[in-house]
Amino acid sequence: MVTFKERAEELAVNAKRVKGNNVYETLAKEFGISKRLAGNRFKSLFGMPVRDFISKNIEPSKEEFIDMIIKADNFESLYKLSGVNDMKKVTKLLNKYFNQSNFFKVRANLIAKVPIKDYIVTREDNESILISQILGDGSIERNAGLKIEHGYKQYDYLKFKIGLLNKAYPKTNGLESIRKRTVFDKRTNKTYYSFTYRTGEVLKSQLTKIQNRTLKENIFNMTPLGVCLYFMDDGYFHISKKYNVCELAFSAINEEKKEILIEYFKTYGYHFNNYNNCIALNKKISIIKFINDFIKPFSYMLPKCMEYKYDYKDIVG
Repeated sequence: MVTFKERAEELAVNAKRVKGNNVYETLAKEFGISKRLAGNRFKSLFGMPVRDFISKNIEPSKEEFIDMIIKADNFESLYKLSGVNDMKKVTKLLNKYFNQSNFFKVRANLIAKVPIKDYIVTREDNESILISQILGDGSIERNAGLKIEHGYKQYDYLKFKIGLLNKAYPKTNGLESIRKRTVFDKRTNKTYYSFTYRTGEVLKSQLTKIQNRTLKENIFNMTPLGVCLYFMDDGYFHISKKYNVCELAFSAINEEKKEILIEYFKTYGYHFNNYNNCIALNKKISIIKFINDFIKPFSYMLPKCMEYKYDYKDIVG
């Protein structure tokens, strides 16, 4: 049996944010009381409202705080991202981790000093990185720059790509060029967040070269690293335990693109099936081999948020 006090403390201690913590709501539902009564009990037991309790106990790690600072545009947005219910505590965290309370100075120093992992990238991979992005989640802008956009949950994946581009093309912009984008969807009545990155105009000659080639020439110039990145963008891996089937696929509606991809993968010994909106492998052994050939060699540098794309343990054995 779990008592009200034990459950209240568990919920409050494990809460990751002050606003929208749902502690009172959960307590009310689980113990069959009103939200107001749950709040009154909490305040009596702990001597403060749940928001103050959570704020007092929330303290992001230095690594988490660095990510928040990079994402934030100013001190106000950092305060909101931190989940802390006290601006003074945010200032204390700046002083604690960086010996500096000025948000803009800390952010400038962080962007200049953010370590870029020393990825093992060959010269042949450099162009393939660009091709994978043009085929996937990137686009070439009018100023001959490359733009990449990812959803809120793939922020670490975007940072990984920036590090990869910086390694391949050192003059491209760094993390300081990440911008947060907010979109309100009238159909769902929800607000969605994403992050965009622009390389700048330093890739004009490389991107022009790619644009002047045919689609087939570009696809056939992809290296295994390029395939890995393209799969992370537009590929998916699905397992249905109910029907005992699995599928590894690249989303593609354009028929020409699908046919070229099928031809390209045949040169690696893989025979994809052509469906309406994708090309796919449906045999377990082929899927496992594909992941081992194109994804696993680069898994050491892929962020954790992308593991779901290539985790095949549920179809082994």
